[in-house]
Amino acid sequence: MHLQLLYFFFSGVYVGHKFSFSFFFTIINYIQSSRRTFEVNNDRIDVLIYRECTVLCGDNVLIDDESLEGQSGLVLGNEHLKWEIHSHYFPALRAAPSSNLFREYIGAEFKNVRFSDVPIHSGVDFHFLLSFAIDYDTSGTSPTDGKFNVFWDTDNLSPDQVSSIKGQNSNVKVGLSLGGDSVQSGNAYFNPSSVSAWVSNAVASLTSIIQKYNLDGIDIDYEHFKADPDTFANCIGQLISTLKKNGVIQFASIAPFADDDVQSHYLALWRKYGHIIDYVNFQFYAYDQGTTVSQFLDYFNKQTSNYDGGKVLASFISDGSGGLTPENGFFKACSRLKSQGKLNGIFIWSADDSKANGFRYEKQSQALLASAH
Repeated sequence: MHLQLLYFFFSGVYVGHKFSFSFFFTIINYIQSSRRTFEVNNDRIDVLIYRECTVLCGDNVLIDDESLEGQSGLVLGNEHLKWEIHSHYFPALRAAPSSNLFREYIGAEFKNVRFSDVPIHSGVDFHFLLSFAIDYDTSGTSPTDGKFNVFWDTDNLSPDQVSSIKGQNSNVKVGLSLGGDSVQSGNAYFNPSSVSAWVSNAVASLTSIIQKYNLDGIDIDYEHFKADPDTFANCIGQLISTLKKNGVIQFASIAPFADDDVQSHYLALWRKYGHIIDYVNFQFYAYDQGTTVSQFLDYFNKQTSNYDGGKVLASFISDGSGGLTPENGFFKACSRLKSQGKLNGIFIWSADDSKANGFRYEKQSQALLASAH
């Protein structure tokens, strides 16, 4: 839908060596926009995020800006000036997701899969998500209040192998996922003693792991809770905020699914800290096996509304145990979303299971994302 809107626009221009900010009432012709609120020096600023738009303000024309970040052309009178919005003021824009994002969880099931086994298309942004880091002791029996240990297949997914796959593929980033469904034979619970203690321990332990493995981001996949939604929101939100502020991570995502308790925790987090969460890895495969294309699209639209302003990714599970499968129309649904400009990316659980079928659907997913239409 093509709309026109009168909007209060925030911009900056370089004049000589001076950077000045201005506010304008602006006529915006735009396609697919959303509004996000950010805090800058304790002031809240509404920013309109848009694609394929022209912004008009008197004699000022902002042309072909797609993300409100980096360099853009500004025509001011007869002079062509450059302006820049510094991305550290806008953390959710810094890693703005693109529609060719492909993500895959790897390492949780110890099936000897390596990064190099997985086909990587040069036309996508590819994120591996190591599964999992969990704040339990190494035996997996006792929670450790934010002191994380590695529970993925380190024999096949080592720091050297992270460096190797990133060195060979400039479009690859590697993150780690926190929590997961289970640890050893029991549920993996989010179980902090207090917000301050958990955040302090988590920042220290995760910084160590992330730097050791040369990782780029984190994913939040807690599925069981011994804390209320507000405590979860404050712990996770402060963790993400601190790691970003310290330059430890470039991106953060969350991985909720359609369960009342799970949603209550993640929506509390989203309402308070959604502006610093870059991707929503919604587990659409947690819906019933046999989900149809039309049901999937309804679910997708519902969760896009729940996580308003977020980049919700489409997803399926390799073993076909739930949700809409590739055999039953997953790629048909994704093609429809892509044609509507709604396909923010695809993620798969998991490379461990996909190894058995030769990563057939990883190839198909990436080909779809990399295609022009």
